[in-house]
Amino acid sequence: MPRVAISAALLLIGLASWGLWRVLSGTEDLPFAQSASPPTSAHVTKDKTYSLAVPGGVRAMVARGVPLANSNSGQTLALHCSWSPGAGETRTLELSPESSDTKAENTIGHFDSPITGALHVDCDGWGAVFIPDADNRPADASGWALVLATITLTIGAGLGLSALRTTWERAQQSPTSDEYDEIEGSVDVAYVGRDDREVGSDDRGDVDG
Repeated sequence: MPRVAISAALLLIGLASWGLWRVLSGTEDLPFAQSASPPTSAHVTKDKTYSLAVPGGVRAMVARGVPLANSNSGQTLALHCSWSPGAGETRTLELSPESSDTKAENTIGHFDSPITGALHVDCDGWGAVFIPDADNRPADASGWALVLATITLTIGAGLGLSALRTTWERAQQSPTSDEYDEIEGSVDVAYVGRDDREVGSDDRGDVDG
């Protein structure tokens, strides 16, 4: 059955993609990757806007002890970060922190890059942070693998359940072996009875003759 074959193929692809995601998610320097650490530096372009991120985002920083501050848009992270233009030198990074009710899972703020080149950012109460949209950011191969796994497993499971339901409905509509026996028995009885009647009429004719 085509649907069964397609379903099996999609499920196999989905499982393979899920396994690939599990492997790749631990090797990428991205804030949502498992056990990932921020790279030593990230390449940025002067005056271009970038984001800062940590695993867990605002909630993780608040849990770590970073306070919230009141602003015109509500409560935001009282975030203080610095960047290093050279060895042994640090400067305050001007940034816009995320609010406490942000929908972003990992982003904690945004900033306009003060330089073009390699940039390293540390934030008080946390340490080194990610710049996930840096110019040299790694390709999100694990993310694409997860998307593919989600799509193929969902469609494959749906086709598989549909095929099983169709098979079950056909089985319910088909006569069972017992029903076949009853039908055959009825036909045999009717056929034998008809032969008896025919034989009986011939015998009476012979007698009368």
